Parts: sequence; structure tokens; C-alpha cells
Amino acid sequence: MKIVYMFDDTGAFLGGKKVTNDYQLQSGETEIKPTTELYNPVWNGNAWAGMTQSEWQEKQEQDDKALFDKIPLPSNQSSATEHNWQRWLINKCRTIKKSKH
Repeated sequence: MKIVYMFDDTGAFLGGKKVTNDYQLQSGETEIKPTTELYNPVWNGNAWAGMTQSEWQEKQEQDDKALFDKIPLPSNQSSATEHNWQRWLINKCRTIKKSKH
């Protein structure tokens, strides 16, 4: 038995599966295992590429900042409460994304 690693049309990693030793690779499969250091690995035709944990976290922070910047500033107390709630929700989403990796 051996493991083949699957990827979609964009090269995004889908998972692995056990196959017999004489199994012939299909389209969207490789025998090269993605390294565990990569977040969201993508097959480029020759190797797995992706971001390290620190690169991924930096990108998340940049994405979050861009999202925060789009939230309008409050003009009164009820808006301030809504603004704080929006920021809380974005932080919660970031926590959920991090827990998936």
C-alpha cells in the first residue's frame, strides 16, 4: 500500500488516500506528500507550494486590517456599539480560521 495526494483543478490540496502499490496515478494526484509546514498547500506541477505559519498569520492580519478599514467609523453611541460588535465578529472569524490550521 502507498498513499497518493489529491489536488483540485487549481492545485489546492484535497487530501490523501491509500492505494495499492501498482496503482496508476490519475489526473489531480501525486505521490509527493505536502510538507506539514505549509498552510493551504498548492500543487504547482512539480512540488507543493504554500505559506509557512508566520506568512499565513501575517496575511491574515493584513486581510483583517483591510476589513477593519472598511468598517465605517461610528457617529453616535448606537453606531459605536455596532462598530464594536463588527470588530468582535471579525476577531471571532479570525480565531475560527486559525483553529482550522
